[in-house]
Amino acid sequence: MFTDNDDVLAMCRERYKTVLLPQQMASDGSFPRELARTKPYAYSIFVLDNMVTLCQLLSAPSDDLWSFRLLDGRGISLGLDFLYPFLADRSSWPYPPDWSISKAGRSGCRSCCTPDWLSMTSGI
Repeated sequence: MFTDNDDVLAMCRERYKTVLLPQQMASDGSFPRELARTKPYAYSIFVLDNMVTLCQLLSAPSDDLWSFRLLDGRGISLGLDFLYPFLADRSSWPYPPDWSISKAGRSGCRSCCTPDWLSMTSGI
């Protein structure tokens, strides 16, 4: 890998297997911390993307994170199996929709960015 530091890479692989995967992925492949956030769909994609990136970057011929599984079966393929159907058809997402700013909130923000408001705050 690009660091040429096998000790650091081994530590990162071990952390993926003993900390990140067991503490973040549920037995169904979901990521409960992300499902509890204000944008569960987007954050689920984000965390899975990061886990996939770790598998790609950290895997070695002798330690393939793509095929690694915890004793209970959790691994990257379970996360992909969980999320893929919702990527293929977002309307099937059974969790709360991602939170967004209401129209009233957006218009309130726009009123703060008027030329009058900007000129009042330019000296702050």
